[in-house]
Amino acid sequence: MFKNYFRTALRNLRKHKLYSAINIFGLTVGLAACLLIGIYISHELSYDRFNKNADRIVRATMEYKQAETVNTVATTGTKVGPQFKRTFPAVEEYVRTFISSSVVKSGDKVFEEPRVLFADDPFFKVFSFHVIKGNAATALDAPDKIVLTESVAKKYFGDEDAVNKTLTAMGKEFTVSAICEDVPQNSS
Repeated sequence: MFKNYFRTALRNLRKHKLYSAINIFGLTVGLAACLLIGIYISHELSYDRFNKNADRIVRATMEYKQAETVNTVATTGTKVGPQFKRTFPAVEEYVRTFISSSVVKSGDKVFEEPRVLFADDPFFKVFSFHVIKGNAATALDAPDKIVLTESVAKKYFGDEDAVNKTLTAMGKEFTVSAICEDVPQNSS
């Protein structure tokens, strides 16, 4: 029975070559588009899933209205985290982060860094970034401490051990307290 179906299909494909080519091309493009969309959606849904407590981490956003347009941004004021912790018993910990750019000096070398992340002390309690050197519990317990990723430490100090070395950024000196693995690509 299937043998007859295949024979008929091949006969029709040979008989109507242009029509068959258009249909096969359309089917190929449609399947390729579906696969690419699926891969894109899978990648987008994997963001920040590397964190052990990803299902318990929430990002607070702010919504404001300007000229009849409602805008939503992924930043809030500095008082939101402490107020949430005081008000809601379910909030175990909060971390305030801020991304900025800075010029960083390491000895006589100067680097322009477009993304420098400032964070509160409990950063490593909330997020699962693996610390290679140093202590995650005390890495950010003082305002003059800085944590570098592996690739940034290599860029600043080469093959030397970067822990306890000094960097200058924004006119202040910071001591490298820890080195963590590079941040995965699917991390916000």
